[in-house]
Amino acid sequence: MPLLSGEKYLVVSFHDLAPPCQDLCNEFIETLRGLGIPRVSLLVVPKWHDGPWMTRDSRFTDWLLTQAEAGHEIVLHGLTHLGGPVRGGLIAHAVARIYTAREGEFYQISYDEANHRISQGLDLFRRAGLPVEGFTAPAWLLSDNARQALKDLNMLYTTTWGTIEVLPVRRIYRAPVLAFSSRSRLRRWISRLWIPVWFQLNRDASILRLAVHPIDLKYSAVRETIYNLVRRLAPVRSVVTYAELARRILE
Repeated sequence: MPLLSGEKYLVVSFHDLAPPCQDLCNEFIETLRGLGIPRVSLLVVPKWHDGPWMTRDSRFTDWLLTQAEAGHEIVLHGLTHLGGPVRGGLIAHAVARIYTAREGEFYQISYDEANHRISQGLDLFRRAGLPVEGFTAPAWLLSDNARQALKDLNMLYTTTWGTIEVLPVRRIYRAPVLAFSSRSRLRRWISRLWIPVWFQLNRDASILRLAVHPIDLKYSAVRETIYNLVRRLAPVRSVVTYAELARRILE
């Protein structure tokens, strides 16, 4: 469904945010500000890889509060970012082990488990004073059970690899994402070849998304490709967070 205004939007998101990558994310935000991106959707993992709860690190939660007050969006990004047992054949296992590196936490999850994990994350954020309206599953893999749990918990939106879904009105919008894979030299090389092609194929999309992971910023070639995309996109699109975009759709 097209957006009624005909305007073109850009959402920039930083994934896998947890205390270990706080400083890297802060540097990224500051660089983006200089390139015309005033706010970012920050995808926060409450218990990264089943380690300590993020609220044990007051430096991190205080910093998140500061970012929220500055207009950046806090997004719930799973609970631990770790996948569980995988059911099915070769394709299901390939998705879980190769595509997601065993991080598809909500890939085949039951309704009860999804509801429990999402509720835990929301409760933690709210007790820390962090506003949260949206959810993105690790690796964008979301089971139908998890989607129903999000609706029942009155979340505003969720996203997949190619869409944003505004949950109260059950509307799904096409939203291509520019995302790198930086886990190996080969993946980085392929990404740097593929992303410009994918950008050209989707440059006229009403909603375009740029998704950045901490590991992307550790490699200068990938980092510069990201910033070059920002330089091209920021002047010609309305920069919004996911929540801002969802609220505009509901107007």
